[in-house]
Amino acid sequence: MHDGPRSWIFFPDFTAGSPYQDCLADALAPQGWKAFAGDIAAAVVAGTQGPTVFHLGWEQPVYIGAKVAAEAFALAEAFFGDLDRFLAAGGVLAWTIHNLKPHEERFPAVNAFMQQGLAQRADLVHVHNRTGAAHALAMGARPGAVVLARHPSYAEAYPDDITDAAARRYLRLAPEAVVFSFFGAMRGYKGLPRLMRAFDAASVALPKARLVVAGRASPPSPMRFAMPNPRLRVLARDIADAEVQYVIRAADCVVLPYEAVLTSGVLALAHGFGRPVIVPDLPSMVEEVVDGVDGFIFKCGSDDALRNSFRRAADALGDVRGRMRVAARAAVEGRDFASLAAALALGVECRFPLHRAA
Repeated sequence: MHDGPRSWIFFPDFTAGSPYQDCLADALAPQGWKAFAGDIAAAVVAGTQGPTVFHLGWEQPVYIGAKVAAEAFALAEAFFGDLDRFLAAGGVLAWTIHNLKPHEERFPAVNAFMQQGLAQRADLVHVHNRTGAAHALAMGARPGAVVLARHPSYAEAYPDDITDAAARRYLRLAPEAVVFSFFGAMRGYKGLPRLMRAFDAASVALPKARLVVAGRASPPSPMRFAMPNPRLRVLARDIADAEVQYVIRAADCVVLPYEAVLTSGVLALAHGFGRPVIVPDLPSMVEEVVDGVDGFIFKCGSDDALRNSFRRAADALGDVRGRMRVAARAAVEGRDFASLAAALALGVECRFPLHRAA
């Protein structure tokens, strides 16, 4: 490993779906790292020129093109062969665990093989919460390699130059409405059918309730075929960066009715905009939200519990709502990408002089 340019290579390139990598790249620059997207082959080349970190965020892209499990295993094994050569030459592997497993997984045994192999090889395993840390250790990560750094707020990544009233006018929502927003790609694990059932039931007793559902509709999302409803606003498309603030600022509460989740960028985004949230009682969510303080927690898998959370949130108006907004912002105070970059850079800096010195 030469004392040349310092490269931090993200894999896969997820910049089209999330600001996470772009924000982290910008924050790594003051730490002396040139960060960009690339595959393991690019990391091998960069490693011949200077200190290089290969930062893997999602495992499935390694074998995404496989049609059968045997082909997926072969792709995974080939990847590990290239990775081992990179590591033997002095490269460093950082792995961020965003998910316990892929949300739409065809080959669970292959993904488990990938995660175990990464955990055993990683110089740094980054997790956003204690649930992720426990999973990393269960996969075989060394305790000293695990770095817990909370998910930064995305609020800094999006424009924020309108008022709440302007956001409601844009979405044709009355000032007196009680507004709930769902934001993000409409994927199966996010519980949209339950969201619709619970909201329909809750709105019988809450005539001023309105629901905004905004994000790309991934088949077979039920929202692609939602019937017109005066209480429902559906933006089933990619939401431009400048439009995100309208969806969040119009809301009294942001709803995350997920059936399974380890890390939620939308949760950090909502809190960053000062919005309380409604979340299921999954371990990773309970770590992030204090019931009745910066959000409302419902029993995962229960339509009735989610319906009751709508009622609780609707009741939390006036001074209580104001206090919850303050608490939501406080929940992510100091959780920015500069802090994350500093934690990750510190985690890898000490590994280059000693890395596989034998």
